[in-house]
Amino acid sequence: MNADVSKTRLFDELPVTATRLLIIMDLFAALNGLVAKIERWWIREIEVPANPDFDDIDLTEADYSAAMSGRMVFLGLMMKLAAGDDDEVAKWHEKIAELTKKR
Repeated sequence: MNADVSKTRLFDELPVTATRLLIIMDLFAALNGLVAKIERWWIREIEVPANPDFDDIDLTEADYSAAMSGRMVFLGLMMKLAAGDDDEVAKWHEKIAELTKKR
């Protein structure tokens, strides 16, 4: 067994400690940032130009910066849940439950 494999196994067998959680949260935050960048590019370059509802609207850079896809909202909630922000997650859960009842 080489050293890289044994390090990976050792890391996988460690209990979830504060240090390991910080590493995981840092990676999750980086992933969230990358997804946000890709999604905002998609909205700006594909969604808005292809949607005739936006033909007569001049969107600003602030509009594009504030744009959020469903995937971005979901990942944001996942980050809050993983970070232990139970109050914020509970608020979103109530909103989602309310919206699904209306359908």
